[in-house]
Amino acid sequence: MCGIAGLLDFNSSPDQENLEKMLFSIKHRGPDSKGDYRNNFISMGMQRLSIIDIDGGDQPISNHEKNVFVICNGEIYNYLELRNDLIKKGYRFKTKSDTEVLVHLYKEYGKNMFSYLNGMFAFAIWDDIKKKLILCRDRMGIKPLYYYFDGSRLIFSSESKSILLHDYVDKKIDKQSLADYLMLGYVPRENTLYSSIKKLLPGEYIEYKPQKFSISSWWKLEDYSQIERFGNVKDRTEEFVELFKDSISLRMRSDVPVASFLSGGLDSTLITLISNEIANYKLNTYNIKYDNAVFDESPFANDVARICNSNHNQLIINKFDMINELPTVLWHIDNPSADPTVISQYLISQAASEDVKVSLSGLGGDELFGGYQHYIDFKDGRGRIKNLIGENKNIARIIAPLFKQISSSAYNVLKVISDPGLLWSSHLPRLNQGYFNQVDLIDLGIDTELRYETIFEELWRSYPGNDTVGQRQFIDLKTYIPDQLLMFTDKLSMANSLEVRVPFLDHRIVSFASAIPGSLKNDKLDHDNFKQFLKSSFSDIIPNSIKKRKKMGFVPPIVSWLKNKDFIDLINNLPNQFDGILDLSFLKKIGNDKDLIVKNHKKIWSLITLASWFRLRENNSNRNRSIKELIK
Repeated sequence: MCGIAGLLDFNSSPDQENLEKMLFSIKHRGPDSKGDYRNNFISMGMQRLSIIDIDGGDQPISNHEKNVFVICNGEIYNYLELRNDLIKKGYRFKTKSDTEVLVHLYKEYGKNMFSYLNGMFAFAIWDDIKKKLILCRDRMGIKPLYYYFDGSRLIFSSESKSILLHDYVDKKIDKQSLADYLMLGYVPRENTLYSSIKKLLPGEYIEYKPQKFSISSWWKLEDYSQIERFGNVKDRTEEFVELFKDSISLRMRSDVPVASFLSGGLDSTLITLISNEIANYKLNTYNIKYDNAVFDESPFANDVARICNSNHNQLIINKFDMINELPTVLWHIDNPSADPTVISQYLISQAASEDVKVSLSGLGGDELFGGYQHYIDFKDGRGRIKNLIGENKNIARIIAPLFKQISSSAYNVLKVISDPGLLWSSHLPRLNQGYFNQVDLIDLGIDTELRYETIFEELWRSYPGNDTVGQRQFIDLKTYIPDQLLMFTDKLSMANSLEVRVPFLDHRIVSFASAIPGSLKNDKLDHDNFKQFLKSSFSDIIPNSIKKRKKMGFVPPIVSWLKNKDFIDLINNLPNQFDGILDLSFLKKIGNDKDLIVKNHKKIWSLITLASWFRLRENNSNRNRSIKELIK
């Protein structure tokens, strides 16, 4: 695990000092060692967090002929199997690291090497014979990779902050990305808030050689999302159990102990129970408790920790943590996120990093196995309305406007019945629920063409089937998972030099779950019984307290905190303008009205976050200040 960075220009020699600055800016990702490779065209390097082959795994790593060089952020979990296959083919290894496997795989298979990999990774390969750079990102986007390309110069990094160190990189804000953030709480797909900096999408690679720059896909979720005949449920359940256990076993491979985040929910419980059986040491577990009993999942986590006899650690978070830590958190994640759990992720990673270098996480279980109410809401609503009016398009068209102000869910169903081609739009209200709409944006001084609707319509139509639950999960796996959850999980764990591994997002698990019909994922008769397939698969090991509990979600009590005087004062003291492109007078209308605060809490938090980010953009040293000091 590490951070990688580099710059390539075939028209001039790269500035070596700039690479040093880039690596220093991401030193938190890998404080154990630093390495680089330089020639007349390229400078690339890494900051290493030692986890596999602690003494011998420094990077860059080259082949014996020293004409292929690799730097990698992440882990290749199946490196032992790949290594053995390559040794049989005559390749000699000089280290025991997983990164060296990439060098020889490239020599053996070229770009076809990607499909052999099981892992989380973003890596760079420099081929000195062909004068070619390849940048590759893993299938699900677990590890980030940002780049800038102006037709000649290519700059890449694990974090965009190091790209911004270059004077010639345009720092202009992309207004469409700003609108995306305000409507969704994050910036989706390849875009960032900077118009000149992009994300390499999951399952994509860049190839750059003289006179040619290209971006191609090497893996697409669409190819593995076709709902299939599921066959015998008992047989498929047994298949899944073995697959999931293998995914966890691979992610336990490490030369240092591996811990587990334990929220007390189903996903983290399963991972903790299984990893505890695999570990040959006493497992460390970590849990968060908020200073509000309504949001307290810790009793469930405590039950699991007792069963495992783990070294259980509980972290208590309060409103002052939110006030004090947000600037530091935003500096690390580069682009703002309106999800208040970013603070929790940072603090639990900080706590875990005092003991371990690696932790497992249950991220992805909800999105794969039906853990959200909105996955079934539309299907249920459509069924009820069809019982009343059938598929009569004319009736639906006439009565739809009557429901627009009464029930948005009924309105969406009627709209789709009247025009089946609008089915994709039924997902939009879920996406920006509680955030700003187009009218709000104009009030905020942002008048731009909306891009996110086009993005989601294209994704919706690319789904290879008609399972409405699967369709919604597909969109989350293409956007919300990589661009929100994985983005801040990576940045905030690596801010504390902690590697987080996510067993649910093994590509084999993703493919398996994506092919399960929605009707098998949730109990049709009990809507509190989410993730029924997952529960039934492991019913023999799940504690009764976990089986019977209702889903609560890993959400801080932001509403109650915003009603506190400290936050009300903060809201009222915000300036009216930021950078001339954001009008915050909306917040002044809320004032001390606690009912309006409750109603608009997502909007308020997203603006506090964005205002803080703007101040950090002006001066990175601001990250050492509290929100109050930062945006006064």
